Amino acid sequence: MSVSIRTLNLSLVVSFILAIALSFSAELFADTVVLRPSQDNTIFSDNNNASNGVGNILRIGRVRRAPARFRRGLFAFSMDPSEIPDGAIIENVIFSLRLVRSPSPLGGSFALHRLTNDWGEGTSNAASNRIGRSEGRGATPRTNDATWNRTHFSSLSWNSEGGDFAVAPSARASVGGGTTSWSSEQLAADVQDWLDNPGSNFGWILIGPENTHSVKHFHSREASIMDNRPMLMVDFTAVGFVDPFEGVDLEGGFLFSEWYGIYNPTFFPWVFHVNHGWQFVFPIEVGEVFLFDLICQDFWWTTSAFSSLTLFSIDLNNFIFYFRDTANPRQFVNLSTGEFFTKPGPDP
Repeated sequence: MSVSIRTLNLSLVVSFILAIALSFSAELFADTVVLRPSQDNTIFSDNNNASNGVGNILRIGRVRRAPARFRRGLFAFSMDPSEIPDGAIIENVIFSLRLVRSPSPLGGSFALHRLTNDWGEGTSNAASNRIGRSEGRGATPRTNDATWNRTHFSSLSWNSEGGDFAVAPSARASVGGGTTSWSSEQLAADVQDWLDNPGSNFGWILIGPENTHSVKHFHSREASIMDNRPMLMVDFTAVGFVDPFEGVDLEGGFLFSEWYGIYNPTFFPWVFHVNHGWQFVFPIEVGEVFLFDLICQDFWWTTSAFSSLTLFSIDLNNFIFYFRDTANPRQFVNLSTGEFFTKPGPDP
């Protein structure tokens, strides 16, 4: 016994097709990106008016000379959606620094702490400071430079001198020669939160042992050789959009499909078609879809095998031909009966 589509429970049909749409339109993929800092800086405990925003070297740790003098490094990374898409799941991260030299013995536990306050990098440059050796004493801070007591020179301050950060470190590593890397579940959790909550992204502060001589010199993001610059490698899993219309990019978020026309899938599975208006898309496979037309209040089915003007109307249980250039009302012809009819359409 044959059963007409119109005799089926429509809610069950819609639920089934929606399940197909959600599973088809979202496809998991894994990727790895390498990020460089959007800003970095060194702050100096013995000089509230010292910074090294665009210097080539980051000095981190305790300096031998008495009284005790500490240097701390600040790092921030932008979560660019073109690099890591919204909704991605961060699987693993590795933060790496390249050593320039070690005035203190190698080793020592250097800890990355998540910063809880915004800070800045200005144009201070200790490389041009003749008093400072190896940029060791910093330079006069410029506008927006972070210092030991300022987040942004000369107006905004840390809540606590030396930086505002989580007490528990996100990761620790012992500094050897060459490249030192930090990685942990908490480090990955930090990046995940920055992605999900951009307003919480203030980066990390790197603190060396401050109870003994420990200072190390690292390349900054201004290093002339790209491979020497600080690096954040991020492994993630994301959901990718599978376009059932096989469209090619146009301008302003619109795509063109030879069999569907011009459309914008930004709010997929809702799609805005320049001629049809808003439609809800239930993909079956690439080149074959069910559509719910918001204005006509009708379900259509079409494939790449047909012209974009030939559709199957579930409401009529028949193929129809749509005169796409008609606006409001839209004009159709029932291909079985030859009958012409109209339905509401988008405003011209």
